[in-house]
Amino acid sequence: MAHEPQASTHGAGHAKALPADLGAPPLVDVWKSRALIVGVTSMCVALILIVLAQAQDHLGFDHFYRAWALGTMVTWGFAWAGWRY
Repeated sequence: MAHEPQASTHGAGHAKALPADLGAPPLVDVWKSRALIVGVTSMCVALILIVLAQAQDHLGFDHFYRAWALGTMVTWGFAWAGWRY
């Protein structure tokens, strides 16, 4: 979707103006809803697996905390690498 140039009402120096609606397209709302559903479902599955692992060998929470720490380090690593370059 390309924006068409609009005539300026503020003077002769401005050939283009922003459209009145600067919101995201409706498709983004559908994506947000789907992402929320996938995220909540994944979180519920992960919590169930943690509880089952904890009940089986009492290491469920240890595995969760290690995975969480590793995920945090990887995420911050990507963020810092992207910021530096």
